[in-house]
Amino acid sequence: MKIFFYRLNVFNIELPALRERKEDINALAKSFMQSESAEMQISKAALQALNDYNWKGNVRELESVIKRAVIFAKSENRSMIQLTDLPKKLLKKQNIVSKILFLNHCEVKNSHTHL
Repeated sequence: MKIFFYRLNVFNIELPALRERKEDINALAKSFMQSESAEMQISKAALQALNDYNWKGNVRELESVIKRAVIFAKSENRSMIQLTDLPKKLLKKQNIVSKILFLNHCEVKNSHTHL
């Protein structure tokens, strides 16, 4: 077993933290969401909150947030993750919260006009 780990250590791959690769957040979030539920979607407001958050953890933290959000959305028989499905720690910045709530309101309003 030691030999195996020694050989793995030869290839050291360094990835920047998720907070330094904001351009990956949308693709990762959608991938995690689809692996949990093929029909699940995410609102623009929720996606914006994920992008605005300064991720202290890495990809696993994002994956956990998405899994939690899918569970909350499904518990309310919804197929779209909304802002309310995300942990409050993602919404702590006051200016972000008001912008996101406005986006969420517009999305809900637009979805009702298409019925």
